[in-house]
Amino acid sequence: MGHAEIQRQLAHAEERVQRGMKHLERQREVVERLKRQGVSTYRAKGMLRTFNASLRRHQADRDRLLAELERVIRWDIGAHSEKQIEAGIRYIEKQQHVIAQLEEDGHDTSDAREILVFLERSQTTNIAEHERIEKSSLPRRT
Repeated sequence: MGHAEIQRQLAHAEERVQRGMKHLERQREVVERLKRQGVSTYRAKGMLRTFNASLRRHQADRDRLLAELERVIRWDIGAHSEKQIEAGIRYIEKQQHVIAQLEEDGHDTSDAREILVFLERSQTTNIAEHERIEKSSLPRRT
C-alpha cells in the first residue's frame, strides 16, 4: 500500500476515532443522567461497553495505519540522496496539508502532528546523513 493510500485511510480512521469518542462521551452522559433519575442503567451501560470496544478497534486500526505509514516513510527516505530529500519535503508538505484539512473539518490533529514531527525528524537526519556522506566522498587535500 502506498503512502497516499495510507494517508487517505489514516484520515478516515482518525474520523472514526473522533466519532467514536463523541459517541462514548454522549453515552456516558446518558448513563449518568439515568443514574441520577434512578432508572435502570443496564442497557445504557451495555451500549457504553459496545461503544468503548468499537472505539478501541478504531484506535487499533489507526495505530496500525500509523505504523504502516512509518514503515513506508522509513523505506522511502532510507536512501540518503537528493531525490530522497526532495521526497521528504513533499511528505512534510502533504502532512501539513492533511493537518490543515483535519483542522478545517474540526478534527483533532494531535496524531497527524505526531506524524509531522516524525517526518521532520527523519528529514533532518536524512539531510545530515546526506551531508556527512558528501563530505566523506570529497577528495582529500594532501
